[in-house]
Amino acid sequence: VTGATTKWSQVALGILPGSILVVYRSGSADLYAIKSVDSDTQLTLTRNITTAFSGASYGIITAETRDHRQHLVVC
Repeated sequence: VTGATTKWSQVALGILPGSILVVYRSGSADLYAIKSVDSDTQLTLTRNITTAFSGASYGIITAETRDHRQHLVVC
């Protein structure tokens, strides 16, 4: 996945392998597990996205392993 002006590799965001990319479009949400954070603007997912999209709203669900709280990074 390629983003524009994103900062996905910033440590403070907590986006790591296993975080979940949530893409909102057409009244539904698609979930994709993140395999790797390659740069501020590039994510690799564990499976292919079957329908191309551009400019979609999204969020990323992250987790803190110490206390198992989940966080949503709204982008």
